[in-house]
Amino acid sequence: MMKTLADMLPSFSGVVLEVASSHAEIQSRLYALGLYPGVRVDVLRLAPAGDPMQVRCGNTLLSIRKTEASLILVEAPDNITLNRQTLAQDTASKEAIGLASESGMVPASVSVSEAAS
Repeated sequence: MMKTLADMLPSFSGVVLEVASSHAEIQSRLYALGLYPGVRVDVLRLAPAGDPMQVRCGNTLLSIRKTEASLILVEAPDNITLNRQTLAQDTASKEAIGLASESGMVPASVSVSEAAS
C-alpha cells in the first residue's frame, strides 16, 4: 500500500519508494540528507500544529515540512498498526533521544528549507 510520508502518523515505519521525482532540487537535498528510495523511515513525532514532522532515516533525524513530505512515496504495510514491537521501538527511540539530550549531544535535526538555503 503506497502513501506519502505526510499521511503517516508517529510510530509509523516504512520504506521510501520515491522522492520528489518532479522536483529535482528538493530531491537532491533529501538524497543528500539520507532520504532516498529503499531507506527505512520512521516517523517519530509531529509538531503541536502537525507541521513539521520529525523522521529518522538511518542514523539521521530530520524535521521536514508536510509539503515536502507529501512528495515522498512510502510503502505502508497493512500490518504497521500500533503493536507491541512498534511501541517498543518508539519507546527505545524516545529513550535514546532523551539520553542524547541529557549528555549534551543534540540529535541533528535539519529543516529541508534551511538546508536548501
